[in-house]
Amino acid sequence: MSAVPQVVIDIGVSDIRAGVNGDKKPTIIIPYENEGVVVDGEIKNFPIFEKYIEQVYQQLKIETLNSSLLVSLSTLNSLQNKIELCDLLFNKFKVGNLFIGNQSVMVSYAYGQMTSIIIITDTINNNLTILPVFDGYAQLKHIIQLNYSNIQEELLNQRFNEFVENVTKGLNVDPSKKEYLSKHVVLEGNNHSFIQNIRSKISESQPFETIDNLSTEPNASFIGGSILTSLQDFLPMRLSSSEYSSNPKEEILRKKFFLL
Repeated sequence: MSAVPQVVIDIGVSDIRAGVNGDKKPTIIIPYENEGVVVDGEIKNFPIFEKYIEQVYQQLKIETLNSSLLVSLSTLNSLQNKIELCDLLFNKFKVGNLFIGNQSVMVSYAYGQMTSIIIITDTINNNLTILPVFDGYAQLKHIIQLNYSNIQEELLNQRFNEFVENVTKGLNVDPSKKEYLSKHVVLEGNNHSFIQNIRSKISESQPFETIDNLSTEPNASFIGGSILTSLQDFLPMRLSSSEYSSNPKEEILRKKFFLL
């Protein structure tokens, strides 16, 4: 494990959750006070978002200069957003090393799974983002979004079953892996009643074999980042400021910040 604290920041729909490697839950939770800063998990206003990053480091009492940082970010953020985020963190805050983790993958890590289906619930907008993670990589071509308020409840099972079928057909893997994927589902969110409702609707026709049936943990994406940053293997996964300055777009793609 690195002796230098690895800062972990999870950018949620309604707040930022932060701590350092090894923390079992966020030590800092900062709600967004400004509307439109983060919409559906996507950063929309970087000048205001910058102030939240400042608050995180101030409350953690860690200097940003040459710090090491993992940011857990929604799949919905574009490559341009990732470049803008890197620009902010490297050029404004002068962090030394950075890793941008896919939130769905971080959630999967939190449950000790390299292969799973992640359902991220956005209770502000009643959205469900469903994404398969296979062998530690997000399968972005299979991502779907559903607005729970606009879909009849009896159709939710049908849509989810169709999703599972399409994913397992689309992944060129052996049958045992396909079965494993379809039976390991994680629901992530912080509204217990909303999650329980989704859980009951989906589990009616699915033979899930996960711990606690459909697993739920409101801080899962942060916890996954905390676990990853505690591993020695994490250190070479990071992007250094010197690497980034040479060719931002290519370095982000090389580090697979879209998939991991």
